[in-house]
Amino acid sequence: MREKTKIIIPILLFCISISIFFLLFLNNQSEIIEKKSTPISLNISDKAGFDLNKSALTFGNLIPGTSSEREIIIKNNYEFPLNVEIQVQGDIKKYLEYKKIVKIEPNKKKKINFIARIPKKEEQRKYSGKVIVIMKK
Repeated sequence: MREKTKIIIPILLFCISISIFFLLFLNNQSEIIEKKSTPISLNISDKAGFDLNKSALTFGNLIPGTSSEREIIIKNNYEFPLNVEIQVQGDIKKYLEYKKIVKIEPNKKKKINFIARIPKKEEQRKYSGKVIVIMKK
């Protein structure tokens, strides 16, 4: 009987430890409040040009060796702070610089800047993707 107790106690302690770990882990996961997606694009060309599209984040035509900046504004309409995660998908991602995580206080706005930097000898073609904004409590 003593040998069984020596084996059962460590197993029981291990199971309790694992259970506590998972409960703490699940409790610390942020709750997703809202998730939005918008198209994003740029065209590498030998001529510069603007695109003032209001329904997408567009950089227009960019010449190799140049850069351009666009922004989005996110407003926190909630009574609690938001942790906002920014993700970019698509072949445009390799040209963009942006903050990946931003905290926004209740009833405040925050600008998120996207900078597109085009290397000097980059292939001339259109690049696109989407920006995903995930708001977490």
